[in-house]
Amino acid sequence: MTKIVCGITAWFFAVATTGCAKSELQRESLPPLTSIELNRVHFKAGHPMPGESLDSAVLGPIDKQLSLLKENVALLLNTPGLGAEVIGFSDVNECSGAECRSLSSRRAQLVYRWLLDQSVPASKIKMGEPGGSDWPVDNGVSEQSREKNRRVQLEFLILEGGH
Repeated sequence: MTKIVCGITAWFFAVATTGCAKSELQRESLPPLTSIELNRVHFKAGHPMPGESLDSAVLGPIDKQLSLLKENVALLLNTPGLGAEVIGFSDVNECSGAECRSLSSRRAQLVYRWLLDQSVPASKIKMGEPGGSDWPVDNGVSEQSREKNRRVQLEFLILEGGH
């Protein structure tokens, strides 16, 4: 598998078609309408606790979070050659150091297992290293911005052989 790290939007088809590394791609050279996006899932502060379900750990209405995850499932199942690395993150206020890595790992494991339960083949997904609080997507000053940092995101992988 080849990892493509570019936030939540990737130019997957252009990379898969041309075989170029992400750093070699120029946005202007890509054909229109070739981007696809994998959704992030957000968690309540300090959740999941060991043994807690996805239903009680996610932030906001579970239906909305599951809808976002189901969109990811559809993309993974219906796009040959597309895989994903599951990476969990935390916010700097809910933990520190090894505790953040552990929490991030629990978040990613929960989503990873949920994806497997939705029939996503294990060959299309893999667990990434826990992100902890090292890569925030927002400044973390307000509770709303910290909520954005408590997430699991899926990073694109191009599967060798187009499986």
